[in-house]
Parts: sequence; C-alpha cells; structure tokens
Amino acid sequence: MKNSTTYYRRALALDSKHRGALEYQGELFLKLKQLRQAKSNLAKLKTICGTSCEEYQELNEAIKSYEKASKK
Repeated sequence: MKNSTTYYRRALALDSKHRGALEYQGELFLKLKQLRQAKSNLAKLKTICGTSCEEYQELNEAIKSYEKASKK
C-alpha cells in the first residue's frame, strides 16, 4: 500500500483533477482507516464532475459501506 500512496500522490501532483486517481486514492484512504481524507477526495470529485460521474458515485458508495461497517 505504501507504493500505492506514493503513486497516487504523484499522479495528483501532475493532474490534481484526475478523477480516477482521486477515486482510487479515496478508496485507499478507507483501507488505511482515514475516512476524513476519503471524504475530502469525494468533495474534490463533486467540485470537478458533480455527483453523477462514475468516480464520485463509486467513492460515495465505498464511503457509505465503510461507515456502515464501522458502526457494527
């Protein structure tokens, strides 16, 4: 996962609006139990492409699943 973190950071340094990188980095944040950072990426996606783009919807669903699992 350490390599993934590095590569997502690099990708976003080159293009801070890369929707795929933001989504996947957000999902990685959830695996690392960093919900706040995942939600930050979700907010960035909302600004970039609204709530109807695939990347926003998938990260939003991942966050909802994470929150639901965390409440158990």
